[in-house]
Amino acid sequence: MTLAHVQDRTVSDVTAPALTVLIVHNEYLNRGGEDSVLESERDLLRAYGHRVEVFKMSAKSLKSPMDKLRAARNLTYSESSKQAVIEEIRRVGPDVVHVHNFVPLLTPSVFDACQESGVPVVQTLHNFRYLCSASSLFRAGRVCEDCIAGSHYQAVLHRCYRGSAVQSLLHAHMLTTHEHKGTWARKVDRFIAVSNFAKGKYVEGGFRPDQIEVKHNFVSKDLENPQARGEVVASRTRAVFVGRLTPEKGVLTMLRAWQDLRMPLDIVGDGPLLEELQRATLPNVTVHGRKSREETVAMMRSAKALIMPSEWYEACPMVLIEAMSQSTPIITTNLGGMAELVIDGQTGLQFPPGDSAALAERARWALSHPAEFQELGRRGRKRFEEQFTASRNYARLMEIYGAVIAEKRAMVNAR
Repeated sequence: MTLAHVQDRTVSDVTAPALTVLIVHNEYLNRGGEDSVLESERDLLRAYGHRVEVFKMSAKSLKSPMDKLRAARNLTYSESSKQAVIEEIRRVGPDVVHVHNFVPLLTPSVFDACQESGVPVVQTLHNFRYLCSASSLFRAGRVCEDCIAGSHYQAVLHRCYRGSAVQSLLHAHMLTTHEHKGTWARKVDRFIAVSNFAKGKYVEGGFRPDQIEVKHNFVSKDLENPQARGEVVASRTRAVFVGRLTPEKGVLTMLRAWQDLRMPLDIVGDGPLLEELQRATLPNVTVHGRKSREETVAMMRSAKALIMPSEWYEACPMVLIEAMSQSTPIITTNLGGMAELVIDGQTGLQFPPGDSAALAERARWALSHPAEFQELGRRGRKRFEEQFTASRNYARLMEIYGAVIAEKRAMVNAR
């Protein structure tokens, strides 16, 4: 199925041969964006009539020191996890296995399970896990690409994984071992990068370009609100930030920029900087903490601007796509996936990461040029409709699944 088959159709309009898909995922201690993407793709596939089973392990199961020690010792390879995935494949009988995360319990043994079972496997690259022990390409308050071309063991010196030299050593050993064994190159049929930028970084790190497909994230159907098309109105007065309150998200840069701005700012999210932001008590800034999804979307829908001042390589931030779906104009940094999603002067405004003066200048321009700024929101909505809807994402996912299934069948028939 090609993208053209579904570009103007809803989920119920599109038919395709039903597949059985096994999604494999290792949950982190705290819920994150990967979980949301997984659930959106699961629901999307089911809405199109495919059978989808989900096999999960969770880091929350590591309760005792012995549990954690055992998981750390097996981080490079877990025979028990491999056997568990093999049993699940036998039970489900999938046409394709889709892995989202394998750290810390599943481990790369999941790829051996798929290969030995004769089932094609794809892996979504939600972050930079294969290139960086911290998975973020961010260290000491700045972008860091040392391990892309150099040794993964540099992470031990800098304690890149959770500030622990031991955990960084184990993670670096896992990456180095599987690079040398060719696990990524020979046992994963296709990687899915969530942006062209992310794919480029992986290619710099030695991955084959033809092994990586690009499929951006998307929003669920309930956020595709047709009434949001072009619905940017002059009565919008407040800017909004939505995200985790951490230094790499640029929230302190944003706070400095807002010292003298007349545009009110709502900060929505939780994280280690929450109390510091609450103590700042700027008269034009309101720190709300965590809000429900419905409340957050409503705030984005009524905002004059979505501010995303991230100072690290976000691959494909969902909040930007959500803002575009609501025709909300965006001000973000010219870095990583942000620069790919938001085209400066066309679908939003960009500024250099960490530059609070430049951010303040963009916000003042938005205030003094309301009509032009509103037009950026309308263009963002148009780009959303062209590239980031559920139906377009489904078509792309079917292209990827179809290709790896056909390749696997051709290999079996050639034997």
